Amino acid sequence: MIRVAKECGIAVASHDDDSIEKLNFVEELGIKISEFPLTLEIAREANKRGMYTIAGAPNLMMGKSHSGNLSAREGIMDGSISIISSDYYPCALLVSIFDMAEKGGIDLNKMFNMATINPARATGIDDEVGSIEEGKYADLLVINKNGKYPALKMALIDGHKVFETSYRHDN
Repeated sequence: MIRVAKECGIAVASHDDDSIEKLNFVEELGIKISEFPLTLEIAREANKRGMYTIAGAPNLMMGKSHSGNLSAREGIMDGSISIISSDYYPCALLVSIFDMAEKGGIDLNKMFNMATINPARATGIDDEVGSIEEGKYADLLVINKNGKYPALKMALIDGHKVFETSYRHDN
């Protein structure tokens, strides 16, 4: 399956990496993405090997893993996590990005890169998406952050407005 995926240009990720031995194994298979490394030691090692490392936004939002594994906050503060995924709760993505910028002191642009250009690079589609550049798809979100939580104000797909709200978000 991995060979077929790679031949088709499809990125493959390992999941729940829990040991150096597993990293050795997936690296031998040519896998460059470590999704949800279980410990800081494994996240650091995967990062050191040039692998993209993924943590879930719900973990980041809660400040800990619900299953006792690596805290996404700890991994990001350490610099060993490079991608944030929405995981099982899509709404957590925006909240966690702004929360880490405001409370964690991480640069907002760096946090957005963890949800945009870094995943695009990891999956090999950064020539099409992931950043605002000439020649790339113009899929953009306009976010209102006046209150406690960020809210979607407008969405553009391929440069065309597909959603807009006039709802004021002040709480």
